[in-house]
Amino acid sequence: VVPFRAVPPLPRHKNPVSPQAFWRAVKEASEPLRPCFVTMAVLGVGPGEYGRIQPDNLDAEQHLVHVPGTKNRYRNRDVKVDERLWGWIAAGIPAPIGEQMLRRHWNAACEAAKVGRMRLYDLRHLSGQLASAAGVPVQDISAHMGHSKISTTMDYLEGRRITAAAKGIADTLLIDDALLPPGQV
Repeated sequence: VVPFRAVPPLPRHKNPVSPQAFWRAVKEASEPLRPCFVTMAVLGVGPGEYGRIQPDNLDAEQHLVHVPGTKNRYRNRDVKVDERLWGWIAAGIPAPIGEQMLRRHWNAACEAAKVGRMRLYDLRHLSGQLASAAGVPVQDISAHMGHSKISTTMDYLEGRRITAAAKGIADTLLIDDALLPPGQV
């Protein structure tokens, strides 16, 4: 029996992780593990995918990472990395510990940073959220994330859309004759 809920919960990835919260947690992580978390966020990979990436999957000259078996072992993808972040990738591959221990360290770092519950898998979503916030076209985000359907990627655009709508409303409503909000002079 499924308990009744008046309002269904939002999918977890609709609760965005801020870059500030991410970096606070990374700073609280043990120094040798910091590159693991940054690598996952930059590449947009979940813990299982991250654990499969080996040094021979890195192309340092082109700043390219071959991610083997995304979602399943038959679908692979290549992820381009900005040269400014390549040092994190080179330091984070291969994963120095297994998924369960990585998860424990991440949870402890989040707790120490007082950033609330951030699942290790949320680092994958952070990658899509950051790309969307930067105005990257949905087709490019979809390719980066390895989504087979663009509709899957559309969730990452919601934050950008509602922010754009709020700005558009304010830009249009706040004309020269507008009143100031209460408490502002």
